Amino acid sequence: MSSEEKDDWSKGFATLVAKTHREQAKWFLNGFWNEGGEDAAEDVWKITHHFVELGCGQKILYGKKKQNLEEGCDLDEVKSHRILEILGETMTVLALRKRLDALDIDNNKRMSLSEYLLDKYGKTPSKLVNAPQGTIEGKELEEAEKKVTQAQELLDEALVAKDDCEKKEAPLKKANEELKAVVDEIQEIEKKRAEKIAKLDGKINNKKNSTVTIGRAKSEKDQLLSEDPLPLRKAKLTQKAQLKKVKKARKPFKKATDLAKEKHEDAEKAFKDAEDFLNELKNRGGTPHGSIWWMSRELQEKKKFMP
Repeated sequence: MSSEEKDDWSKGFATLVAKTHREQAKWFLNGFWNEGGEDAAEDVWKITHHFVELGCGQKILYGKKKQNLEEGCDLDEVKSHRILEILGETMTVLALRKRLDALDIDNNKRMSLSEYLLDKYGKTPSKLVNAPQGTIEGKELEEAEKKVTQAQELLDEALVAKDDCEKKEAPLKKANEELKAVVDEIQEIEKKRAEKIAKLDGKINNKKNSTVTIGRAKSEKDQLLSEDPLPLRKAKLTQKAQLKKVKKARKPFKKATDLAKEKHEDAEKAFKDAEDFLNELKNRGGTPHGSIWWMSRELQEKKKFMP
């Protein structure tokens, strides 16, 4: 390749590889969407995530609040070795060195996602730099990104509301369990009392028993019916107090439940709005298909965490 030919794309390439990994991925998919890019989109997604996560030292989490990932644009020599291993390109040190030299198109001893993708899919730097990026107005893409971001923000709020709902449910659940224990205790006391009365009724109604036995049984039964046993009185007082605790705990739980439902509905509406807008853009002429696909794919991942 002559220096003149390289000059045709080298400046544009330098600008491209200064973009973040994900921006480079979108550029690549936009440019080659109709030349295998669409079929390769899911693999490019996975490869890009490996680049981002290896570079940042942490996973991209779609179900959490917005992460402040310091996403880079390329990998140093050590991480370049590692990414090839992650992507299943294990080889000897010598072979790996040659592989990295071949991949490092701009000879800066670092490997960008663009360089890797060019090699993997057999594209040229010149073609990549000059690849069409769609003719949809920038403001419409910004609007799409805004809608995707809003969906994420409302998902965050829905997840926070869900967590709060679960926290508010814990004391209510405990109060209900304690109430049930008291109710069970009362029922057990009353059951034993009823069994005693039934046993006494058996003696009273048994004609074979003597007058003395029947009289004693009647007296004992009257006493049982007239008294309010201390354990039962105590249990009923505890039940009354426990009912108040349940009522007190139910109010904040209901409020949290209502808010969680509202936030869930808001998030669902925002996701639908974003998806509808992306579909509308996708069906227009001059669509940057890679960028639109990428945003739709992000929404798909985020939606998995909808509470």
